[in-house]
Amino acid sequence: MNILLNDPSIYQDWKKTNEYYNKRIESNKDELEKFWDSYYVNTNNFSKDSIKVYDDLIPNVIIDKVSEFASNGLWKYNHEISTNNRQKYIYDNHVYDEIKKFSVELYDNLYFHNLFHTVILPGISIENKENILIDRVFMSGRLHGLSDFYHKDDRSSSKYGHSVYIFLNQNWKSYYDGSFSCILNDNDVTDTYHIENKHGRIMVFPPNINHKFCEISGYGLLENAFCQVLEYHLIYV
Repeated sequence: MNILLNDPSIYQDWKKTNEYYNKRIESNKDELEKFWDSYYVNTNNFSKDSIKVYDDLIPNVIIDKVSEFASNGLWKYNHEISTNNRQKYIYDNHVYDEIKKFSVELYDNLYFHNLFHTVILPGISIENKENILIDRVFMSGRLHGLSDFYHKDDRSSSKYGHSVYIFLNQNWKSYYDGSFSCILNDNDVTDTYHIENKHGRIMVFPPNINHKFCEISGYGLLENAFCQVLEYHLIYV
């Protein structure tokens, strides 16, 4: 665990992109096109037990280093959830483009792979851990006015694993709002489950649950609240 006591920025190349993700999509494009056609339109019914929440799994000395890295990061305003163009956001018969948000690409950062495999993965409950691969890892950031549509996370493989999100804000105030929300029953969009922002809190959920981060309040706007989340998107070999 020695690497995790270092500054994550030591291992960060700010110019790097996750080339492997796009290469995996291109290498299996025909199969994936058929898969996405059904993945996004299929309706699902989940229980609250489908979303696992873990507090205090990451030691304070480590999560504090990650949060400091996030606070000082070179965030880019260009992140889009879906890269395969199969996902549409339809409300009241109108199709909307996704509002872009801030991100930091971390796939080539050794620190975050080590964090996942030595601390997070051993402590969470998911099946077939020995066959898990990280498909994408990045930080996403949101300000007031940059909220999500409900969406499903995409993958570079049809053998998709869970999504693992970690809240990074050290001093998030309840009146900022911005909770994590899931639609449990796709046939009843009012059947939602919300999880509040808490420093170091980990959320583990199937990526085909429609989910989003809710709007940050006007009070968050006044205090320049910037919601920072570490995201791991997993696949199976």
